[in-house]
Amino acid sequence: MYAFANRCLELYGIPRDPDLSALLDNLICKFKTDTGITVKYNGETVGFTNATNRALARIVEEALRNIKQHSSASYVSIQLVRFNSSWITLTIFDN
Repeated sequence: MYAFANRCLELYGIPRDPDLSALLDNLICKFKTDTGITVKYNGETVGFTNATNRALARIVEEALRNIKQHSSASYVSIQLVRFNSSWITLTIFDN
């Protein structure tokens, strides 16, 4: 089934989900440009499912939006740690 789905994506030109690294890079770059706030990111971004990639990116997006709207931070730290195949820790904090 998976191979069939991939082939359909190739045939019909529907883009695959971007990898987590690209999603986070885009979010962080836009946040830095919009706010001027320094962001430090540290973490492993490979090996997650597309659904996990989207969920993690959405969490980071919402956290950055909240920092932009409700904080007077000058620094944001984002850390993603994968302990095993089912345990992930995402930590986001500001000063």
